[in-house]
Amino acid sequence: MNIEQHAAIQPRIVELQRAALEFAELGESKVSRLILAACFAAQKLKPVKVVAVDPAADASKPAKGKGA
Repeated sequence: MNIEQHAAIQPRIVELQRAALEFAELGESKVSRLILAACFAAQKLKPVKVVAVDPAADASKPAKGKGA
């Protein structure tokens, strides 16, 4: 997930947390807990920095495989 995707998903997570609160107020605690668990898992996702890879640098390294 890149930084733009991470920024785009944050408001949706907040919306889902609000929906989970509404489900809890309606007495649907099981649904609320499942939504909150998904929100918690989504919040743990962190954006990764895109690193430019130089193909020439990779070609100079010998391949290590089985039997090498």
